[in-house]
Amino acid sequence: MSSQASADTLFPSKSVPFFARRDARAHFVVCGLVIAIVAALLIPLMTRGWIPHDEGTLAQSAHRVLIGQLPHRDFDDAYTGGLALLHAGAFRVLGERLASLRIVLLVFILFSIPAFYYIASRFVSAVASGAAVVAIVGWSFTNYAASMPSWFNLLFAAMGCAALMRWRETDRLRWLLLAGVFGGLSITIKVIGFYFVAAALLFLAFQATSTSEDAQRERTLADAIARIVLTIGIVLASVLPFAMMRSAGSITQLMNLAAPATITALFVAAQAMRFGDARAAGRLLKNAAVFIAGVLVPVLLFMIPYLKSGSVSSLYEGVFVLPQKRLISAANGGPPDWSVFLPLLWLAVMLLPWFADQRIGRVGLVAVGLACTAVVAMALFSFETNGLVFLSVAMAELPLVVAGIGLIGRAQWLRGTGIAPIKREYVLLLLAMTAWCGLVQFPFSGPIYFAYVAPLVILSAVAVGSTFARSARAGSIVLATYVMLGLLTHDKFFSVAFVRASLSNEATALLDVPRGGLTIRADEQALYRGLIDTIQAHAKSRFIYVTPDAPEVYFLADRENPTRTLFDFLDDPVRRDQRILRSITDHDVHVVVLNLAADFSGPVPRALHDSLAHRFPVGVRMGRFVIRWEAPNAPLSLAAEKPAAR
Repeated sequence: MSSQASADTLFPSKSVPFFARRDARAHFVVCGLVIAIVAALLIPLMTRGWIPHDEGTLAQSAHRVLIGQLPHRDFDDAYTGGLALLHAGAFRVLGERLASLRIVLLVFILFSIPAFYYIASRFVSAVASGAAVVAIVGWSFTNYAASMPSWFNLLFAAMGCAALMRWRETDRLRWLLLAGVFGGLSITIKVIGFYFVAAALLFLAFQATSTSEDAQRERTLADAIARIVLTIGIVLASVLPFAMMRSAGSITQLMNLAAPATITALFVAAQAMRFGDARAAGRLLKNAAVFIAGVLVPVLLFMIPYLKSGSVSSLYEGVFVLPQKRLISAANGGPPDWSVFLPLLWLAVMLLPWFADQRIGRVGLVAVGLACTAVVAMALFSFETNGLVFLSVAMAELPLVVAGIGLIGRAQWLRGTGIAPIKREYVLLLLAMTAWCGLVQFPFSGPIYFAYVAPLVILSAVAVGSTFARSARAGSIVLATYVMLGLLTHDKFFSVAFVRASLSNEATALLDVPRGGLTIRADEQALYRGLIDTIQAHAKSRFIYVTPDAPEVYFLADRENPTRTLFDFLDDPVRRDQRILRSITDHDVHVVVLNLAADFSGPVPRALHDSLAHRFPVGVRMGRFVIRWEAPNAPLSLAAEKPAAR
């Protein structure tokens, strides 16, 4: 079959809708089966495990919206605020329980599976697309089921990417507008939604400047000006990742996160310099205007309450100023520096077929199969193997981008390669999405944060491998291997990030309190049951004060926060102690809870601790918490037990 015939099979005439293709029935059947498999995998896991302060942040923010407060204006939301509105709606419909938040995420995941499948189906068969989606789920959602904003950033990126592909195939601007809407929704959830917008704009610039029938026409002065403006604009964008990490980024982050994003932008800039002209600039401006209009729709709707209440400045400070504190207080440099060399193996595997004279023979396939089987077997029993396998995927962004960009450039600038232009554009789109959305791992490059980008890494690997690899059979073996690893070893991969195994199979006890519903470790279940009972026995009003970094206590105890703070390190340090003590008085607080093992903010300042101890002289220690209350006639009683292991 000729290369043109292959391209026509993968990308049919624009007049033929996707559901009318000859292979549509197979795709619908496989996609439906994958949705059923994903539901069967996720439903038993959705309420298992927790990180207390994550659940508390999500739940308390949603509760405060439910009682009429506005994120950033009335309390310090850790994110943009859209997720708090969504979760507040879930509380209104499903009830105020932690389990309600998990249901929201499950619904969005199942709704987005067709988008993941559609993206994969543009490169591989129905069965291979289904396998890729199962791998995506195994390497991401099965590991951590909390309804965190970064999951929604990922899901909106996938749906937006699918919409961009559909626009490219149909030329219907409504798909481009829809892609922009997904980008705007992502921003309202968490400001890193701008990463998706950046990647989409790079794709639009690449598509506008791709070689075409008029690429060799005589250039004019307008063409030269357009080319220079396009190139300079994209080059300036390419330095943003390194500029963002200049003061807090580790070597690993610079190599695996900043470099891929910069490389994709520089490649698009190089193409703009070579093929850009006034017509390309016009196409880009038209398409970008439609896309940006879509972005602005949800963003402006989200801003209406702030415009009406004159609190746009509070929104700006909460979304763009306060997060800068996380660069210091919530940073993690990620894997060790030596791990930057692991991707060399990926690069060699992807590029070797281009320098080999023959396909991999049967002996080579058998060797690949045996090696992959051995890796799966070792990963089931070896912590060290788990770590290396995880790093082999977590550090894959740079080699994927280098190999993909190199091969796109070869196909784009050296004619006669037999690769359809639209397919090159799709590969660039996925590489840009992976590279820019992968910046979610900065400043906290822990294993869980890689889960937020792993699906895009897998899709990029499928795209690069299916488009450019000369041995599809070997690639299928490797894909099957990572499907098995994702499904069989996910707990091991991600439990290494946490000393307490809250996300592992040790989660066996139901948090059976009115606002619970999650299955957690038995010792934590006993701790929070005792904590809640004690608070309810001594709290004489709706308000208690908890510090530092334990917002889950407010929610589980069904008590209000007298301050605007969720995490203490985000609070304004100027006269902070006086403000807290005044809030305690104004809100008639009778119980305070001190967290002795805060994850981010450090211990309670000595002056504030002494003031609280003087005002609330009676206390009891429970695990990592000390509860104090007003009881003048009772003796001081602090239990001597050690804090619970974290």
